[in-house]
Amino acid sequence: MPESAITILQSLGYLGPSGELLPAGEFAMEAFRLLKDRPQGLAVAFDLEKDEVDVLKAIKDLWEKARSNPEERPTFDNLKKVSAPAVKAITTPRKAFAAPNLEWYNLALKEGLVGTGGPSRRGNLYADLAEKVYRLPFLTKYEYMVFSVIPEKGITLSEIYELLKDELPAWKIRFAINKLEARRLIEVLPDGNVVETEAGKLLDQALLSVPKGAGFPVTPIIVRVLQALKKMGTLYVKEQKVRILPRNVAEAKRISGLSDETFAEALQVARLFGYVGYNNLTDTGMMLLEAVEKMNTPVATRYVEESY
Repeated sequence: MPESAITILQSLGYLGPSGELLPAGEFAMEAFRLLKDRPQGLAVAFDLEKDEVDVLKAIKDLWEKARSNPEERPTFDNLKKVSAPAVKAITTPRKAFAAPNLEWYNLALKEGLVGTGGPSRRGNLYADLAEKVYRLPFLTKYEYMVFSVIPEKGITLSEIYELLKDELPAWKIRFAINKLEARRLIEVLPDGNVVETEAGKLLDQALLSVPKGAGFPVTPIIVRVLQALKKMGTLYVKEQKVRILPRNVAEAKRISGLSDETFAEALQVARLFGYVGYNNLTDTGMMLLEAVEKMNTPVATRYVEESY
């Protein structure tokens, strides 16, 4: 290192008289590393529509009616639509050296997730839900259409709208993007670029065996069947396959918690889509289960949890 450079570093307090690294120099190196690296972790999202709130309310009401006085059951008047971008206005700053874009912040402000002093208690609640909720993959036909145009290398939001403008209205594309991000299959970056997550890449591969035009290529019920079959099957390490003996299918049905009819229908669909073979989970079925694991990998955050 040139003497002039050493002199400058010593004058800044980064190096000592003998050229040794001082604490300020260590902090400067760490700051440079963080600035050089991309923001760590995934800015997770949580997307809740009014219709979904209504369903949750009905379920809650039914439980309360069965256990207490109907006049005392709670209401959900304070719940309203919570969009994925609005929640990301809170989860993005939880990553090191990352910030949301202005549109996300304005949505969060409109939906009551942030105030003048930062995230509201409501906002922190939904941000924590986004980071802790257990996710299962679910794709409708048009969500699958949107997901299928997103390559592994990434794409911009404007390109997605342009590719699908003749097939889907803009609101459906936006709805699908929010749902895909809430399920941790894609990430919309602050600059408008869209990339697949690790879970998304795996699911992309698993869906290659699904026939074109399938209405619901993957559902939570299909996943429950695959998880139960895997649990009751035998892993053959050399072949990297899980084989299921016929006598174990009945036990898999029991632990899945599904009715006989629902289990049989889901198993039939899983075979049609290539997730299950004659007596084994296929490679695509195993990739689908691995995608579920990736969807639920804990997110490292740098904040202190609050109570609600």
